[in-house]
Amino acid sequence: MTTVLLENYYRQFRSLHCNINGGRRAPHKPIMLLAVLWQIEAGKLIDNEIRLNEDLVFCFQAHWDVLDGTNSWLQRPANPFYFLRYEGFWHLKGRNGGKLPKDDIGDNPTIKRLNAAGVSASLDIELWQLVQGAVERDYLRSALLAEYFGVSLQHHIQSLPPDMRSAALLRYLGQDFELFKYRMIAEPANDMYFLSKWLFDDTVRNLYANRCAICRMNAEMPNGNTISNPVHILPVDQYHNHDPRNGINLCANHALVFRNGGVAIDDDYRLVCSSHLVASERFVPAGVRILLPQEDRFAPDLSALSWHRNNVFVP
Repeated sequence: MTTVLLENYYRQFRSLHCNINGGRRAPHKPIMLLAVLWQIEAGKLIDNEIRLNEDLVFCFQAHWDVLDGTNSWLQRPANPFYFLRYEGFWHLKGRNGGKLPKDDIGDNPTIKRLNAAGVSASLDIELWQLVQGAVERDYLRSALLAEYFGVSLQHHIQSLPPDMRSAALLRYLGQDFELFKYRMIAEPANDMYFLSKWLFDDTVRNLYANRCAICRMNAEMPNGNTISNPVHILPVDQYHNHDPRNGINLCANHALVFRNGGVAIDDDYRLVCSSHLVASERFVPAGVRILLPQEDRFAPDLSALSWHRNNVFVP
């Protein structure tokens, strides 16, 4: 019975309904399935309830980078997560197992909309049980890799980065950040904006080695928590700008003071202290240069700091 089921899913995996562009099948659905199978193998997916969270998206991206070296397709993980439901073995449900809220999701769903609606996916129970076995899981992974990408499972495993979140951070820092404009915009609804939003905090923390740019303090607790507090210079609710140059890493206290206009930073990256801060000489040493990232290109943008001085800072 298991063999019959496995062969059935083997055939289904090799005959996914994919869009075609220039004679090439869209890689989204097979890559999403590969990412899910990888998550199961890595122990990150232990229940038959699949969510489009950071781990799955970064895993999808890592597989995409290895398997699709062209720019023929937009890398949109929300697309296969939603449209795999037409394959028969992938099932979507709304919040708390309720009906799929199609009106909230729309015809072209995004990560933000799917997560806001509490959408999750599940596999056929029989398929879920099958892929708990390493042999069966690898058999189906091999089917996807051979059919859609012409590569072996062993070659693919060797090509994947050992840390997919770190790979996502490197990819993010490699972007052309000139594309980010300092102007008020409505929040984009595309997946790449949402990925930047996820990666902003980690990126800014890494650029400052988890230290506060003002007091240089760093504390990481055994449970993984940290006092590190990445701050958007141009408020994110107005500018939706996740360029790391629109960020600065601060401790919780200095982040609060910076957001409320008690301190500013001049064009030489020196501290300017508000006259409303009492006994502040040691807390905000005016005139002292802040800590900057090692790479000059990721230093806080001067136009953003100027905006903060003119619109947030209270002299």
